[in-house]
Amino acid sequence: MSSDYEQPPDDDERVRELMTYDVLDTPPEEMYDELVRVASRMLDMPIALVSLVDKDRQWFKAKVGLDADQTPRGISFCTHAILEKTVFQVPNALEDPRFAGSPLVTGAPFIRSYYGAPLQTPRGHALGTLCVIDRKPRVLSADACELLEVLARQVARALELRRAGLEARQAAQAELQAKQTQGAFLASMSHELRTPLSAIIGFSSILRRNKHGNLASHDLDYLERISANGDYLLRLVNDILDLSKVEAGRMEVECQPLELVPLVKSILVELEGRESKVPLVFHSPSTPLQPVVADPHRLRQVIINLVVNAMKFTEEGGIEVRIIVGDGDTPLRLDVVDSGIGIPPEEQDKIFERHGQASATQKQAGSWGLGLFLSRRLCELMGISMQVASEVGMGTTFALMLTKDAPKPVHQPPRVLCDTSSPSVEPACLADESFAGKTVLVVDDDADARAILESYVQDFGCRVIAVDSGEQALEIAQQIRPDLITLDLMMPGLDGWGVLQALREDPKLAQIPVAVCSMADIAEKSALPDVIMLDKPVDRRRFRDALGQSLQDDLRETILIVETDPDRSQAVSRWVSSAGGIPRVVGTELQAKHALRDHKPSLVLLGPCAQTYPLLNHLRNSGTPDAPPVALYGFLPGEETSLDTGVQVVLQQPGLVDIKTLLADRLGPTST
Repeated sequence: MSSDYEQPPDDDERVRELMTYDVLDTPPEEMYDELVRVASRMLDMPIALVSLVDKDRQWFKAKVGLDADQTPRGISFCTHAILEKTVFQVPNALEDPRFAGSPLVTGAPFIRSYYGAPLQTPRGHALGTLCVIDRKPRVLSADACELLEVLARQVARALELRRAGLEARQAAQAELQAKQTQGAFLASMSHELRTPLSAIIGFSSILRRNKHGNLASHDLDYLERISANGDYLLRLVNDILDLSKVEAGRMEVECQPLELVPLVKSILVELEGRESKVPLVFHSPSTPLQPVVADPHRLRQVIINLVVNAMKFTEEGGIEVRIIVGDGDTPLRLDVVDSGIGIPPEEQDKIFERHGQASATQKQAGSWGLGLFLSRRLCELMGISMQVASEVGMGTTFALMLTKDAPKPVHQPPRVLCDTSSPSVEPACLADESFAGKTVLVVDDDADARAILESYVQDFGCRVIAVDSGEQALEIAQQIRPDLITLDLMMPGLDGWGVLQALREDPKLAQIPVAVCSMADIAEKSALPDVIMLDKPVDRRRFRDALGQSLQDDLRETILIVETDPDRSQAVSRWVSSAGGIPRVVGTELQAKHALRDHKPSLVLLGPCAQTYPLLNHLRNSGTPDAPPVALYGFLPGEETSLDTGVQVVLQQPGLVDIKTLLADRLGPTST
């Protein structure tokens, strides 16, 4: 048999298409192996192959009765078979001049009869064959040849499925790569946009206070518009960045038990200074509620989006945040209710679409932007359903379904008659006598951000020192020991993370309060313990509250909580905070020893864990006369007696009353 063989007229195209299946030189697959076994048995032929013919060889994807993996194309029977549209038949190779001298006939595998059905693609190319071979002359019937063609079509379909799967994976990979590229671009651009926007919002906030009284009313109105549009642009940039993370599958939520009422109250305080034509109210439940499970940062973001959206579409009446409570004081649903223009039934599904369009009436009030679409996606990540109930001209209720059995929302107008006053206006000066003589170290590489915080701190009556690098911050902190450090995380050189680590490792600086003022990702900031978190642009009122919290901490007692169970540690921390103490939670013996050294706690609350015995022994053997008292909790009755380590008090189940009593008894009346 000559190596000069006839080729299909479109052989180059055929080979290129074969390559798109990415099947050559791949491991065996059961789908193809089963088909060659069926062909061999049903046609009673000792050899059956799925043979794929590329430019220079035939390669066997599946085989029965043959050891070889491939042969040169020039001597193969299949290179002739792919020229045919039906089964290529060679009943006796010794009598066929095309094959009588072939090494595949004169030598192993000693082919005498060959039948090959071409593997046709939808595009008309024959990629190879499903062939059967015998070592003796054979004549297959028409029915047998038809069966071989049927099996060949199954092989071709399997190849098409493989190609479709490959294309889907490639498309998914390309989409993922595009989203990752888009996400990286948006992250970079968002930082570049948020930095000047933060400066615009911050400086307009300073000017709006008109400290020197030299701005006319129309000037203040212009500043109000600048600030409002800056806020809108900042929210839009943040929404675009978050949406890119959600769609790229990079948005992570950290759900945990949280108290809903304090969260809502803090949100209303944050929104208090925002321009609104109607009052915003929250009727707090009369009894304590069970915690809900959600990501506190993302749930806060969703509620703020809903309230701000309600402000945009509400001209008269009011806005109410409402908690629907079930049996056992369990929050079932959180509603944001407004008396705005309402949403027609045919529009209610569209508002949650990414590119949903408002009706003509709603377009007059403003667009939805990405807020609702993003809010629903964030809720889905937290396992919360978001629903809407609305009546045109009466208002809208957006409901967060906190449990699976939460009742479906029905719009009921907000209850605002008890509070019809406009949102309070921040006074021009928030100086506090308790801040007098306090020093705040401002650390930020951005000059505008430093200037804004310097203005805030000076207005509050404090001394301020501002530096633009982490290295300078540590040098100044060693020299002056400030009462508070405000810290940006993203700085060149020694960044905020490095500054925090250096502060915590220095016993002389470890107790200085730190307020992180940064545009870093929420997930990154949530990993920071024992720091105050403030998002840029820093709201003046929230900054003042943080300043008060940190500068008043020296009047509160530190309570060390040694606990490895996250649910118990959160519960006990809440009781300590409510009782007026500063909770410090640790989970290992080494952390506890460092906390005893660095923070000098006035009381140790010790739960049942592996650290109980060694820590009690450490306290008993330390020989320190001012060692803090220890209170055990969570032990079974009588279990604590086996410790025999001088424990002062035992609580079976700590609560607010118990902690307050301990603080009063152990620490004196100033701690209650």
